[in-house]
Amino acid sequence: MIHKKINNSQSPPKHRPKGTHLFLTFSLLSFIMFIIIGYIVVSAIRPSIVRFVVSRQEADAVVFVNRLANRLLLPEDFITPSQEAKERLSIFVEGLQIPARIAVFVVNKNGEILASDISGYEGTILESSPAFLRAKRDLRSVALFKALNPKEQQLFGVEEAFELFIPVTFGVSPETAGVVHTLSRTGFIRKTINDLEQEMILRVSVGLIALYLLLSVIVWGASRTIRRQTSELTSYAATLEKRVR
Repeated sequence: MIHKKINNSQSPPKHRPKGTHLFLTFSLLSFIMFIIIGYIVVSAIRPSIVRFVVSRQEADAVVFVNRLANRLLLPEDFITPSQEAKERLSIFVEGLQIPARIAVFVVNKNGEILASDISGYEGTILESSPAFLRAKRDLRSVALFKALNPKEQQLFGVEEAFELFIPVTFGVSPETAGVVHTLSRTGFIRKTINDLEQEMILRVSVGLIALYLLLSVIVWGASRTIRRQTSELTSYAATLEKRVR
C-alpha cells in the first residue's frame, strides 16, 4: 500500500521545449502569406502596366500623325477630296510609320474613308463606333485591343489587332478635321507588357524574399530565446520538485 502511494507521487513525464515549432510554423505561414501577397500585388499592378504601355503607344502615334498631317495636308482635303487632295492623302498614308501596322484609314467627319493603304475602301463609309464618335466629337484619341471577326481575320491574317482612332486638327483649331483609324499587330505591344510584368514580378519577389529572410532571422532569434528560457524554467522546476521530495 505504501509502495503504491510512492508510485502515485512520482512527477509526470517531462516535456522537452519545442521552440523550433515556432520557427517552423512561422516559416510555413509566412511562405503562404507572401505568395498570396505577391499574387495580389502583381494582379493589382497588371492593369496599370497595360494602361501605361497602351497610353505611351497612343501618345506617340497622336503626336506623329498630327505633325505629319499639318505638314502634308490641308483642312480642305477632308471636305472636298479633289485630285490634288487625293494625292496628298496618299502621300500622307504612305508616310505614316505606325509600328507593325496592318491597315490605315483616313476618315472625314461623316465617316467616309478618303484614303487607305488597302485598295477598295476609298469612298466607303466606316461603321460608326463609340471610339470613332469620341475621337470626332471630343477630340480625344482612343486605343484598344480588338478581336477581329472572321472576315477581318481572313483579310489581315491575324486574330487580334491594336486599334487607334486619332483625331486630326490643324493649328489651334478646336475642331476635328478628320480621324485616322489604324490597325496594328499586337505582338510588339504584348511583348512589352509581358516584359514589364516579368520585371515587376521579379522586383516584388526579391522584396518579399528579403522581407521573409529578415523576419526569419528575427523569429529564429526569438525561438532560441524561448527555448533557452523554457529550458531554464524546466530545470528550475525540476530542482524545486527535488527539494519538495
